[in-house]
Amino acid sequence: MATPARYRRDVHGCVAQTSLTPRTSVRIRPSAAAISGGDLRTMSIGTGGGSAEDGATTWTSVVEFAETLPKVALSTSYGTPALKVAGKLFARLRTEAEGGLLLVCRLDEKQALLSGGSPAFYTTPHYDGYGYIIVDLDLLDRDELREMIVAAWRDKATPTARKQYDGTD
Repeated sequence: MATPARYRRDVHGCVAQTSLTPRTSVRIRPSAAAISGGDLRTMSIGTGGGSAEDGATTWTSVVEFAETLPKVALSTSYGTPALKVAGKLFARLRTEAEGGLLLVCRLDEKQALLSGGSPAFYTTPHYDGYGYIIVDLDLLDRDELREMIVAAWRDKATPTARKQYDGTD
């Protein structure tokens, strides 16, 4: 018979599962939605920057723009707020230490953006070899960001959704 388990919350709100015998303890990190009170639209980006009132691009403004695209759903990915089309991830808020917005892109586009020298685009070793680019919202022009969001959306959207966006039914 398995040893019964007991659950508790530590001072950070993490759930810890411990067996009655003192051999194992597993920490389960709370999701970003749980930390923010569950509102995926208004989570902060973590890079500081400005507020929406002074024209700075925020996660909220990213969501507002993305929701103008057909079939976009606000969801989560790895416990962080994300945007999906047809169940496929195309953008995710990075709540890790460096902050930023993760966008889907082609590998050749990623290489071109990184080699362009703009500090607005970066990656981490975790994403090496994958079609994802990290964007610092504080450093990127809003129009360029919108183009990148549309490109990421197109990459994952169904042909029907793309036709709907292009106005050809």
